[in-house]
Amino acid sequence: TLQGRAQFLELNTISVAGSVLIQLVPLSVAWLHGPDLAWLLPAVILSRVVTLSALFWRCREHVFKGQPRIISRTHAKGLLKFGGWVTITALVSPMMVTLDRFVIGAALGAKAVTYYTVPFQLAQRSAIIPGALSSALFPRLAAADVSERKLLGSSAIHSLAVVITPVMLLGIVLIEPFLNWWLNPEFASQSALIGQILLLGFWINAFAVIPYAQLQAAGRPDVVAKCHLAEVLPYLFFLYAGLHFFGLKGAAIVFSLRTFTDCLLLMFFARNLREGVALLYIPALILLMGLMVATSFAIGSLTWWTIACSLFLLSLLWAWKNAPNILRAAVIQNTEKVFHFKRRKSVASSQTK
Repeated sequence: TLQGRAQFLELNTISVAGSVLIQLVPLSVAWLHGPDLAWLLPAVILSRVVTLSALFWRCREHVFKGQPRIISRTHAKGLLKFGGWVTITALVSPMMVTLDRFVIGAALGAKAVTYYTVPFQLAQRSAIIPGALSSALFPRLAAADVSERKLLGSSAIHSLAVVITPVMLLGIVLIEPFLNWWLNPEFASQSALIGQILLLGFWINAFAVIPYAQLQAAGRPDVVAKCHLAEVLPYLFFLYAGLHFFGLKGAAIVFSLRTFTDCLLLMFFARNLREGVALLYIPALILLMGLMVATSFAIGSLTWWTIACSLFLLSLLWAWKNAPNILRAAVIQNTEKVFHFKRRKSVASSQTK
């Protein structure tokens, strides 16, 4: 409700406070009473209740204030139908995201789960960017008509591609040296390629968030839910096949192919498929070239550095050339502010001396 009213500051403030609360309250209880579930579970529930109460209070202020509180059977039926489809998506989508870990554990054991989970968790952090964009975009999508909603969706995909492609390229190239430094060479050799494939999958999945928001804003959460339900059994079958023939790399490939299929389906139903494919094929080629560099050359070699830096510069040039005017203007303005601040600081420092 707060998101629909564009009250992002209040929503984020309560969400952050709730996240802090759910960490601190159980820790405080554990410090006072020890790690006893009889005390910890009520502490967690209390933290959730406090957060929910704060959200309910702000929703009352923005929705009910000055409005008659009348229950409409017609509206209730529509809301329950809408909420039912959203609930199905909320159950099925996270299940497919975590399903691979359960299958890997059953097929290959706990050690294999670790090799898969660490790069998966790193790659999953990239979902913050499209998630934030989708949350900010949803109220405008809900208020727009069909043609404006399509235009907003295409513009959002455009902006997201410009921002996220160079970031993902860095992740693909640097994940192996990072795992090497953070953990150990043996772990990096087992997990790096898995992480690189998963980063490609999450890059594709980032663009599925936009048509997902478009369809829900258009009152068609049933389309999203039906797409996800249709994906479950084929995904499970190919996941087993991928693990059987290619091991953990096969699981990562199947996950990425599922996100690709999901993105195409949602773009098709949101009527953004043609624009999405036309925009994304060049950055997709850049990322695939990054994967080839990361897997074909010795890390830290002159060839590796030369090609990796050239690809990163190419991705930045593509992003700058294709950036929407408003985004380009914001970058220029913020850059000028930074240099102006540094110049003033340098002048003040020289005058003090």
